[in-house]
Amino acid sequence: MIQVTNAIALDDDLVEERFVRASGPGGQNVNKVATAVELRFNIRASSLPHDVKERLIALAGSKVIQDEVLLIDSREHRTQTQNREAARVMHLEENMVCVMIHSDPTLYATPWQVGLVAMDFPEVPVVMAHMGFVDVICNDAAINMARRAPNLYLETTGVSAEAKVALAVREIGAHRVLYGSDMPFHDPAFDMARIEYADIPEEGKKLIMGENARRLLDSLGK
Repeated sequence: MIQVTNAIALDDDLVEERFVRASGPGGQNVNKVATAVELRFNIRASSLPHDVKERLIALAGSKVIQDEVLLIDSREHRTQTQNREAARVMHLEENMVCVMIHSDPTLYATPWQVGLVAMDFPEVPVVMAHMGFVDVICNDAAINMARRAPNLYLETTGVSAEAKVALAVREIGAHRVLYGSDMPFHDPAFDMARIEYADIPEEGKKLIMGENARRLLDSLGK
């Protein structure tokens, strides 16, 4: 299995690899040894959810042949092994998703656990909902884990003190902090006020209140 996220894995049987002669980098091996890799993945036959299949086909565009097979070609490197790994990385990128994970002080949803998930999947953007919730120790833990995992974003619904939101901005940058409403469980006015009254520059507030979410989704082609 090729693990994409905790919830999505791709069956190796549906991924076909073929080695062909390369015309790119490769020194004396060029056009003599089959070092380039063609990777084919049958999207329609996979176990991916239907909406994910349709989105992947739309995003891949001309890389999809016969309306169902994703074709990825890698010939940048000198060896089969390097090109094989490069092709698989591109395959993961084609299936890129953003994952939001709930966090709070309870045993099964701590910021430390969410942070470790983000570190296990560095190519996948992970949003930590509530950045630890009402517990200030968990808020600090969320910020510390985000410092260690550049792909980890902090969402601010339910944080008890706007000072912790401001601290997150200072520590990891406003571009990785997100406003959220958690509707219908929260009154969005309180969560908006938390950002408004935090000691954050106005430009940072604009990022948090919507621009960051737009950029994140745009980066995934959503």
